[in-house]
Formats: sequence, structure tokens, C-alpha cells
Amino acid sequence: MRRLERLAETPEIADVNAGYVDTWQRAQSLDAATGNGMTHGPDRIDYIFQSKGAADLALVSSQIFATADANGVTPSDHEPVLAVFAVR
Repeated sequence: MRRLERLAETPEIADVNAGYVDTWQRAQSLDAATGNGMTHGPDRIDYIFQSKGAADLALVSSQIFATADANGVTPSDHEPVLAVFAVR
């Protein structure tokens, strides 16, 4: 089994990146990303992709939400991911 932190380097993700943009990475380049970037413990395995052909959508921001309560308990082992787009 592949280590999770290497998921972004897998051939499967490379295939997706051929036609789509990783909105978290793009938001980081726009200084419009908030959160720690991790969606599953110390790894990022949850994505939102935008089609490279979606000319009428402009990425505004991306956020990964920390959902732990005051005791460190989370409702899931994944953190939610949000991408906000403007429609032109």
C-alpha cells in the first residue's frame, strides 16, 4: 500500500492533473488558501478539482476546515474541503 502523503505523486493523480487543476494548490498560489492543508491526519487525500476547460469559473478561494472540538474529538477522520468559485 502506498503511503498516503505520497498520494499527490501517484500516476492516478497525475492523470487527473492532466485535465484538471488541484484547487487547493491553485488557491495557495493565489494566497487564497486557508487551513493547514491536511485532510486525513497528517496527509492530504481529499481534493476538489476544476476542469482546465472551465473558462467561465474563476477560483476565489479554498479552505480546509479543522473540525476538532475542545477535547480534540472530530466527527470524521477527514477534514472538509471547500472551494469557492466566481462565475464569469
